[in-house]
Amino acid sequence: MQINENQEKKIIESLIDNTPGTNQHIECSGIYGSEKAYLVSRLYQKLKKSLAVVLSSPKETETFIEDLNFFSKKLQFPILYFIPYNILPFKFVSYHTKTSAERIRVLYNLMNHELPVITITTINALQQKIIPRQELSDFAELVMTEEETNRDILIEKLIAGGYVRTAIVEEPGDFCVRGGILDVFSPLYPEPLRIEFFGDMVESLRLFSASTQRTLQPVNEAVILPAKETILKMEEFDGIFNRIRKQAARSDIPANQVRDIIEQIQKNGIYSGIESLSPLIYPKLDSLFDYMPDDSVYILSEPEKLEKAAIDFSSQALNNYSEACARGKLCVEPDMLYMGWPEIEKKLEPEKSLSIKMLSVSKTGLEPSGQDYFFSIQDNSSIRNSIESSQEKENLFYPLQTG
Repeated sequence: MQINENQEKKIIESLIDNTPGTNQHIECSGIYGSEKAYLVSRLYQKLKKSLAVVLSSPKETETFIEDLNFFSKKLQFPILYFIPYNILPFKFVSYHTKTSAERIRVLYNLMNHELPVITITTINALQQKIIPRQELSDFAELVMTEEETNRDILIEKLIAGGYVRTAIVEEPGDFCVRGGILDVFSPLYPEPLRIEFFGDMVESLRLFSASTQRTLQPVNEAVILPAKETILKMEEFDGIFNRIRKQAARSDIPANQVRDIIEQIQKNGIYSGIESLSPLIYPKLDSLFDYMPDDSVYILSEPEKLEKAAIDFSSQALNNYSEACARGKLCVEPDMLYMGWPEIEKKLEPEKSLSIKMLSVSKTGLEPSGQDYFFSIQDNSSIRNSIESSQEKENLFYPLQTG
């Protein structure tokens, strides 16, 4: 696609001048392909603020990220993808460790990134309530060479953070102990970390290959993050177990089932599907909004599609909750785990959001008499077809000179 250069420049500059922060919602229509990523790249360059781009599905998100990487190739924007879990609500199976690790990594980077970032996510991921920001911050453990770290306490912390003890470390959330060596795969890094102790003194730190187990590079310091979004601290077990018992009593769950859950947590430090009970682990959950900088701008791709996807997800969650309750499963109410569309609307303040649409349609609650921008985009399929069918093999891009 191509946009008339002079027209695009004027519209872009006007759009940036009026971007959220002027107490009005901005709507851009006539954009429906890779132009979305181009517009976001221009906005990021000009605004110097963190952007959160919300799309309706993982497939759409992956396409958008490919386009954004293309437009930001030379500038190398800091891009974070907060992925959704691919498990339906209230199915009571543990989330995939790589998915959990990637989400934890993104959340930690949002808290600690010095420069503005572009965070990309789906509406369903935005709906899910997540680990409190303070809990993640408190867990993060900085390990440094030639500094003392109590190895036994660190191992207890790993178990509380959802790590699993294994024979060898292969994926995020694994840890292994062999004498004075502790191998741990922290979500923050693409490869696991080997910590060599002498007593409680950290003698060496190095990253190693999970596939070959060979050293990749030494490091002076490393941060260990939780492997899951539910941290089960032993000192907080009494409060957690009381909340589990109270929820079970409200739901008429048999006492023996409650005992089994509590015994599993006490024995293993983990419970399959514990993520579905996270409101019982933390008295109050946060959302992705709590991790984003206060001056972030939210860019909504096709708000009508987002609204439909959010409502469908809430409906699915309610149905799954009802089915789980009928099977005698310990559950929490859906609104304790997920935000509905009305709550999302309230958090997407008009002065902090911008909508991108293919067509300009009737207004929704997110667009109270704001500023509208219409982009006229020309289809370049004829040029593409000319290139593909060109007989001038030695000058393949000749149609671009004459198109």
